[in-house]
Amino acid sequence: MPVRTTSLMRGRVNAVTNDVYASPTKTRKAVVVKASSVRTLRTFSSSLSTSPAPSMEEFLGYEANLFPPQQEYTACIELWHSLQEEERDQLTDLQMMVRFYRATKGHATLQQLRLALQWRRDFQVDALCRMQDPFAQILRKENATGKIYVRGYDKQGRALVYMRPARENTQNEHDQMRHLVYNLEKAIACTRRESARRGKLLEKIILLIDYEGWSLSNAPPMSTTKATLHILQHMYPERMYRAFCLHPPLIFRAFWNMVRPFIDPVTKEKIVFVTAGKTQQQLWSLMTDHQQDLETGAGGTLSPQDFDSAQYLQLPLEEAFPTRK
Repeated sequence: MPVRTTSLMRGRVNAVTNDVYASPTKTRKAVVVKASSVRTLRTFSSSLSTSPAPSMEEFLGYEANLFPPQQEYTACIELWHSLQEEERDQLTDLQMMVRFYRATKGHATLQQLRLALQWRRDFQVDALCRMQDPFAQILRKENATGKIYVRGYDKQGRALVYMRPARENTQNEHDQMRHLVYNLEKAIACTRRESARRGKLLEKIILLIDYEGWSLSNAPPMSTTKATLHILQHMYPERMYRAFCLHPPLIFRAFWNMVRPFIDPVTKEKIVFVTAGKTQQQLWSLMTDHQQDLETGAGGTLSPQDFDSAQYLQLPLEEAFPTRK
């Protein structure tokens, strides 16, 4: 596997990979695995020959590295052998471990990983994705207004998730989170399929949050906002490539100032408020053809009125709503 390098700047966009990470330079002692606990790969393979770990390529995938590849691989091997057999079976993919390692900068990764696996069991994510009863009925109700759906891809094959807070149609926070998780899982599955088709298996998604029609009167309760951020940051770490905020009204600044303290600094660097200038070009530059790949609210020609919720929910999990009729 070719060695990938990442030039890191604290809380800045990497000019080479366009990924955002916090530099580990000032906290290297805290994030590097202690020498006393590190065993060489040869020691691992000889002492655990009956349970060989996957390869570096399988563990690290194709997204940009935060730490040197060898360090990330060693950390993944330790995590792999720290998990119980049934826990390994519950991993969403082999890259789940390195995503948590990067997101926590090496802190308490095993604990966070186990909490996420437990959450997935308690939240019944697999049954939700299969739309088993009663989840099918819940999703039909939550998705009726088209407040969240997956449609289209960037030039690398990352799925686009359209979110329209002004179209909120329910007040059940738990069901709203189920709807959010279903669409996150769908976007991830779509990204894996489409990026693989284009030659590189990617793991991240792009959020397009359209605030047209939004006001403080229809803003979600703070508990809902916190629940959304908790799921995005702690249950799906290193899954968001960018979040583009479209048409934020001036009054949104008041809401944003309330929410900011709960957002991880690196996550904040991935949030882009789109205007007609440079930030709009930043979004368009990610697309093969922004006019054909984006809906009108994002500067494209696709009509959001074409969205059909019934058709959307009947599609396989790995298929996005079509951009062509």
